[in-house]
Amino acid sequence: MSLRHALLALLAEQPHTGYDIGRRMHETVGLFWTAQHSQVYPELAKLVGDGLAGFESSAGPGPKKKKTYTITAAGRAALRDWLSEPAGRRVPRDELVLKAFASWVGDKQLMAEHYRAAAEQSQRQLATYERILAGIGGEEALADSQRPEFGWYLSLQRGITAQRALRDWCEMVAAQLDRAATKD
Repeated sequence: MSLRHALLALLAEQPHTGYDIGRRMHETVGLFWTAQHSQVYPELAKLVGDGLAGFESSAGPGPKKKKTYTITAAGRAALRDWLSEPAGRRVPRDELVLKAFASWVGDKQLMAEHYRAAAEQSQRQLATYERILAGIGGEEALADSQRPEFGWYLSLQRGITAQRALRDWCEMVAAQLDRAATKD
């Protein structure tokens, strides 16, 4: 996935200012795709230049005009084309897994503390996803596949499943490291 497609998905949902997009990137798409705020405006300019998005200017709070971006018919078609393609290969890179792989060399008790902290962080993220899910109506979001909440539900379920698995795995690793520390 590219930032281009993430922005098109947000604009398909509704018109947004660049500021709103940056905020929404953290609240929605940021659950599974991250981008720096400094990347958003140049990519919006490219979308406009390529005819995939347009904008309307209005008076802003400061001296600059406020631009509200919308997806064009060509942008919606590009998003649909991208959606019809299989997803690209995911490159797995997980420092927690790498450290577990090399754990036989490390301080087991210290590592166990790190994995307990990771489990707690995962639990907090899980709670955030569950609050968002409740906010969109839970399974009721599946009632209309033409609304953004449908995609939100599907994405949130992936995040919930992943965070539960990560939490449980970190707790198991911590327990194994604790056992190993008592034997050393």
